[in-house]
Amino acid sequence: MSVPNMRVLTISIIIISLWLTGCTSTDIKPIKQVLVNEQKVQVRLASSQSELAKGLSGVSELADNQGMLFIFPTKDYYRFWMKDMLIPLDIIWLDNNTIVDLSDNVPPPANLAEQEDLPKYSTAEKADYVLEVNADFIENNQVMVGDTVEYIR
Repeated sequence: MSVPNMRVLTISIIIISLWLTGCTSTDIKPIKQVLVNEQKVQVRLASSQSELAKGLSGVSELADNQGMLFIFPTKDYYRFWMKDMLIPLDIIWLDNNTIVDLSDNVPPPANLAEQEDLPKYSTAEKADYVLEVNADFIENNQVMVGDTVEYIR
C-alpha cells in the first residue's frame, strides 16, 4: 500500500473511532422530550446503573418543562426514594407509553444529614419508564392513570 493510501486509511480509522466513541459515550446524554397531555417536557435520560441511582439528587432547581426519564431494561416494581433531593417532585410511572401510577408532591428529605429511613415510593403496576418532574405537574396538567405519553426523538 502506498504512503498516501496508508494516510487516508489511518485518518479514516481515526475518524470512525472518534465517531463511535462519541455515539457510545455514557457521559453525555442528549436531551429528549416527552409529551404528556400536550405539555412537552425536556428530559435528561437515566439508563445506566449510576444514572438510575443518582437521578435528580442534588438538583436545586428544575424548570417547569424539564424532568428526568428513567429507562429500565425490564418491566418491574421499581422503588424510588428521595435521597439527597433538594426539591419536591411528581413521579409518573409508565408501562411503555401508558401511565400506570402517579406519586404526586413527593417531598425532599426534611434533614439531609439524616437519610437512613427515607420513605420508598413504588407502583402497584409493573413499569419500565419513570418520569420525574416538578411537584404540581400532575395537578397542573390534569395527568391521570391511563393517559398515554409520546416520546419525541
